[in-house]
Amino acid sequence: MQIKSINIANFKSFNSVTLELGRFNVLIGPNASGKSNLIQVFRFLREIITEGLDNAISLQGGVEYIRNLNLLSEKDMLEFHILLVPDDDAGFVIPKNNERFNVTLKCFDYSFKLAFKKNRYSVEMDKAIASHEYYLVKDDTKNKIGSGELSLEMQTGNLKIEYNKDDQVPLEQQDFFPAYLIDASNFKKAAGNRPSLLIETIENYMPFKESVIDVFSNIPIYDIDPKHPKLARTVSGKSRLEENAENMAIVLKRILSDKNDKRKFLNIINDILPFVENIQVDDYFDRSLIIKLKESFSQKDYMPAFLMSSGTIFIMALIIALYFEDNKVAIFEEPERRIHPSLISKVVDMMLDVSRGKQIILTTHNPEIVKYAGLDNLLFVSRNEKGFSTIDRLNDKEEIKKFLANEIGIEDLYVQNLLDI
Repeated sequence: MQIKSINIANFKSFNSVTLELGRFNVLIGPNASGKSNLIQVFRFLREIITEGLDNAISLQGGVEYIRNLNLLSEKDMLEFHILLVPDDDAGFVIPKNNERFNVTLKCFDYSFKLAFKKNRYSVEMDKAIASHEYYLVKDDTKNKIGSGELSLEMQTGNLKIEYNKDDQVPLEQQDFFPAYLIDASNFKKAAGNRPSLLIETIENYMPFKESVIDVFSNIPIYDIDPKHPKLARTVSGKSRLEENAENMAIVLKRILSDKNDKRKFLNIINDILPFVENIQVDDYFDRSLIIKLKESFSQKDYMPAFLMSSGTIFIMALIIALYFEDNKVAIFEEPERRIHPSLISKVVDMMLDVSRGKQIILTTHNPEIVKYAGLDNLLFVSRNEKGFSTIDRLNDKEEIKKFLANEIGIEDLYVQNLLDI
């Protein structure tokens, strides 16, 4: 599943803006332009699903600070509109009348509005729409028979279900839902008196696996700090890489224990750091793990992590995050901070390679990343004359194309602060 677009209104430094995303997305712009606030969009959506709406708002600073401070007296509504599209034609099968019908998800459209009054808020609108194509399955072949749309809308605690389809499609609403959900008037969201959203519990009744839940609940926002993996790590911990990479020893031990994964990891890191001969994770005083590295120009034994360079640790964590973590979308905050400029092109190539199967979003101030990322992948974040953050794709700006036609590099325009024209 890929994020196609997100429209946001009255969130942090944004008034109203639409973010159109591709497979590889590089967010650039001046300090205080809104890049961090844009990353907060993804963190907010993730926390709604994992922590609940109340906690998600609190983690953003509360009702007062989640909104644009310049709009407090003019506009009292926060709006999100998210469009997701699948990477493939994965679907599910519904048997009916001795026939089998494949339901393929083509688009998932989710939107909600929060209304604010002083320090309180309420859910004004909350709606999910799944657009489908339907196929009759016979002898492992699929023949399209039509299209349809299934929508769920929460209204004052009641779930409203609507199902529209082409006449030739024999599937009915009851073929998608268990009987207790058919009478939508009897459905009450188990949320007590607190405001809540469909995406907090939508996976319990939306009849397909790939949904907004799968995408946003698992988005990692990596801000890798090499000082953490340098330390010995307790043998217990998450098997997924933490966003600061503090549990890298645990994750790396899992990777190195698989022969194929180990070969893949070493091949990738050798392409960037040719001096790396081998890597291992050893027990440390029986209760901890520590990463060790064998270098080609060293006659000594393995070097422990606390003696390794921060750049080497950083690149190891980056490889794990890109190639060995199973998520649909991954976000990286300023991944160039520990990398020598001569290696930036290889890191960008690595991200472009991974982006064919995983959507990548990163923020950067580094002109080398700007140079190698490709004009089509650059999103420029800036502030307009009213102080609101805006987002522009640079390949849509004719003025930029004129500069580039005169053999002025995009990285030069960025360094000279000429992109906001």
